[in-house]
Amino acid sequence: MAEAKSWLPPLAWDDDLIDLPDAELAAEVKRRAEAMDEEEASRCWTARYKQGDLSPLIAAGAREHVRRLKQGQVAS
Repeated sequence: MAEAKSWLPPLAWDDDLIDLPDAELAAEVKRRAEAMDEEEASRCWTARYKQGDLSPLIAAGAREHVRRLKQGQVAS
């Protein structure tokens, strides 16, 4: 049932994030994604788009990787 509803599995959340209100969660996830080095952000992109990981921090890291690519912050 959880998979059919696209719910994340229990271990997809970090314990320190699970109880944050939505606004605080969004801000913290964004802050953590922006703090990632390029290797981490690239791995998030792979996890999100090649492995289908939908966890919030992975998705944010993937978006951060794409943002950096568009701004030319990533060496080819």
